[in-house]
Amino acid sequence: MSLADSVATLATRRPVAITVLAFAIALVGFLAWQQIPVDLLPDLQSPTVAVSIRSGDRPPTEMERIYGEQLERRLFTVRGIREISQVARTGQLVATVVFDWDANIELGVVDVQKAVGPMAADPAVDEVLVRRFDPRQAPVLTFGLTAPSGQPDLAELRRLARRQVAPGLEQLNGVAEVWVTGGREKEVRVTLDPYRLEAFDITLAAVERRLIDENVDISAGTLEEGSEVYLVRGMARFRRVEDIERVVVRHITGSDGGRQAIRISDVGTVALVDREIDHLVRVNGIEGVGLAIYKEAGANTVAVSKTVRAAMVGLAEDLPGVELTEVSDDAALINTALADLQSAAGLGLLLAVVVLAIFLRSVGATLVIAAAVPVSILATLFLMRFGSQSLNIVTLAGLALGAGMLVDNAIVVVESIYRRLAEGESPETAAATGTGQVAGAITASTLTTCVVFLPVLFVEGLAARLIEGIAFRWWSRCSPR
Repeated sequence: MSLADSVATLATRRPVAITVLAFAIALVGFLAWQQIPVDLLPDLQSPTVAVSIRSGDRPPTEMERIYGEQLERRLFTVRGIREISQVARTGQLVATVVFDWDANIELGVVDVQKAVGPMAADPAVDEVLVRRFDPRQAPVLTFGLTAPSGQPDLAELRRLARRQVAPGLEQLNGVAEVWVTGGREKEVRVTLDPYRLEAFDITLAAVERRLIDENVDISAGTLEEGSEVYLVRGMARFRRVEDIERVVVRHITGSDGGRQAIRISDVGTVALVDREIDHLVRVNGIEGVGLAIYKEAGANTVAVSKTVRAAMVGLAEDLPGVELTEVSDDAALINTALADLQSAAGLGLLLAVVVLAIFLRSVGATLVIAAAVPVSILATLFLMRFGSQSLNIVTLAGLALGAGMLVDNAIVVVESIYRRLAEGESPETAAATGTGQVAGAITASTLTTCVVFLPVLFVEGLAARLIEGIAFRWWSRCSPR
């Protein structure tokens, strides 16, 4: 007796045990289904890191000459890099670092940060930013904040978004970062009169140097009193516009022979104004502030969307006079796409069952085949959960194709069992022998389909990441057979 005959005989002799096993598989599959991340596309994990260096308003040629060559030399010490490309702009240098597809990108980001970290110590460098590039790095949700009445103003609206709304959202489970765009930012603008500077023999560099020197907090050591130790600091940083106006630039000899202090207010004006903007955010025609919410890697997009939208209701109550408008929601697109695919797959399965009922003309056989499909799908979902796979359009397509193959094989088995019944065998014997007779043929036909995906093991790059989801589904569906 072959292995297939033995398994078929065991199934016919232990129907209760087989039924309980099927229910158990369906149960664990259902529980795993609740924990599988839901997304539109598979996790592509592009091995690309972006490095951005900002330095004032230097021209592109100077940015490339000063920082471009230095950056490349430092990046050459990082292992696993396949390609480095740079783009120089006014005051900014952006380098794109591409790693090998089999490299550990998480460690790669850390190594790049260590390599370029010393460049941040240069006083002329304003910012060194290292970010991992992800093709799916798009905001899950986008909200707009507006104040129709004009109060609070745009500067206060941006401050509320950065200090109140964004921190509250970043504490939520699954939220990685919240970007605030638009609005206005305040800055202190010092406007100098060139004629007065020339009259007092003062240069722009001297004014800049004096402002930098005065805007510091000086440590004055410690003061011990009994068992207590106090840290003493000289608080000299600017707090108000008047503090800047009173800064002494130089001393000159007055008409009476005495020393006279020349202050910032004597050579120019100081005002708190809105910083110049390089982008504008409008919500329903009203200028406001935008919130772009990014999810953590591997987080469930739909779950993150629900969590954020529920939190927004509470945050809106703490912002009187501010309207929160939902601009975009990726979860809605994902739900629509997955619902369409699920309905199509379900309709296809229903049509297959109807065709079976018409041609088999047996309610029992039709129900057996129809029940085998959900059990097989739930078993595959259980394997997906432990295979770190997400539920997306690619994996759902694999499930639909696998369900079709399962129905084909079930029809062959049922036909073989019916033929044995027609020859006069008992139902138990017909089920065992009928299944055993076609088990080899079914296994061979199924494997011929599954081996098509074997070359995926040798494919590298983006194509492998896109195909491996559907290939995983096929092999997980083939394994029980």
